[in-house]
Amino acid sequence: MSSNAFFTFRGARNVPTALLLMLGLTLCALWSSPARAAGFDSPSTVTLSPRGGRLTVETTVAVTTADGLSTLTLTIPQGAEDLALSVPGHTVARWSTALTPLEEAPGAAARRRAALMAEKIRIQGEMDAAKARLALWSAPPSDALSVEDMNRRETRMQTAIPALAAAKARLERAAEALEQELASVPETARHAQTVTIILAKPVPEGSPAVPVRYSYTLSHCGWQPVYAFDARPDQEQVRVRLTAEVWQFSGLDWNDAEITLAAQGNEQREPAPLRPWIIRAGDDVLPLASGPAPMLRAMKAAAPVNADAAALLMAENTAFVSWRLGAGSLKEGRVRLPMAEETWKAPLQWLARPTVTDGRVWLMARATLQSMAAWPAGEASFTIEDNAVGTGIFMPKGDKATLFFGVDPRVTVQTAPDTRMSGRNGIINKRTTWNWGWNFTVFNGRNKPVDVRLEQPEPQPGDEAITVSYDDKPQARKGPDHTLYWDVNVPAGGKSMVRHGVTISAPQDLKVRPGM
Repeated sequence: MSSNAFFTFRGARNVPTALLLMLGLTLCALWSSPARAAGFDSPSTVTLSPRGGRLTVETTVAVTTADGLSTLTLTIPQGAEDLALSVPGHTVARWSTALTPLEEAPGAAARRRAALMAEKIRIQGEMDAAKARLALWSAPPSDALSVEDMNRRETRMQTAIPALAAAKARLERAAEALEQELASVPETARHAQTVTIILAKPVPEGSPAVPVRYSYTLSHCGWQPVYAFDARPDQEQVRVRLTAEVWQFSGLDWNDAEITLAAQGNEQREPAPLRPWIIRAGDDVLPLASGPAPMLRAMKAAAPVNADAAALLMAENTAFVSWRLGAGSLKEGRVRLPMAEETWKAPLQWLARPTVTDGRVWLMARATLQSMAAWPAGEASFTIEDNAVGTGIFMPKGDKATLFFGVDPRVTVQTAPDTRMSGRNGIINKRTTWNWGWNFTVFNGRNKPVDVRLEQPEPQPGDEAITVSYDDKPQARKGPDHTLYWDVNVPAGGKSMVRHGVTISAPQDLKVRPGM
């Protein structure tokens, strides 16, 4: 994996060409510097989860022996936690850590920020010079000038002032672009942790260095899955592309590291306690409480996908589903990596849940996943034949996935109350009866027939004395989650109708409030 696969310059479209070229040359020169400029060791293996990463380093460290004690010293990032270390062939008696100021962080983000700051200072200097020259031209002329000098001055002003104003405007735009770029590069830690290790026994003479293996956890790194779904109606397919947004702001570049992405760490660690189920008079009897849907972190803008990189290899013999990137270099920053790309057999369907005020019809597709373990929940963008329709969160349920592709403006539903039934109620044989009715008219503006599924909620009696009956044409079917539905075929450029009537009857003493 080449290191340039992880390089990105966000906001480059807003920077003038000459400035971008100069910055690129500056950054390339800076990025050739070694990764251990501040004494950090690049990790040999990294396991990233959505909440952080575990870095393992295998290196050799110089030994200092004095007064019968052998001491080793190594440096780890300021935010490192849960340090574990070993010195093969030796016993560690103890270790201690202390904060140490950094003269210069070795990571790409720090070098990039330094280059941007230097360019900002240069641009600010040119802006000040342009302002000063404009001020000179704008100053009143000296009374000692002759008429000829005045004419020459006026002629030069006609070209000098517009040129200076244009240059000033260009510099201001460049400064604004640099400010946006600086805002996107996090501040690098100004300190590191120096770890001092004392061995239980002194190292024999002639051993100036010993192998050391250590690992630690960082919260300034991680990854998130990002999807792109593109529906192809004519082919009855949905193309799915899964990429990994990877970020690391550890303060150093990871060179020649075996990097693994693990699909864990996004959920809570333990279940919530059982809620007591206490039944009281007048309470709603609910055996279960619905919890909030799990939330995913908002994604920031990232580097474009490296189209030449191979898809990541999924490992199935680990505690969590994981993907191995293999050995490569990951510069400090934020990148996108391709993970998987497939085509699912999933013809488009039309779904409507109409009300009197909402006649929208939604495009959707249902797919059966070939490998549910390979598709973790993540943010997604949705397109139809490469035309954007929206974004959302993709969260498969088992091996099933339901994908929505927004509203189809060419298919609509008009809902009108049935005047024969709407809102009627009365009292018969000490029972209260309510009647509702609606007429749904589905319009198809497409040049081919469509099958639209209409859905309405199914009334659920809370008492055996409550009855529910229907007057439908055609008769509704019962779906999951207490829904009623109709599959309506609508001809090209035509319309189809569905009538839905509901009658609810309950004893007067129950004081039922149906609440439609």
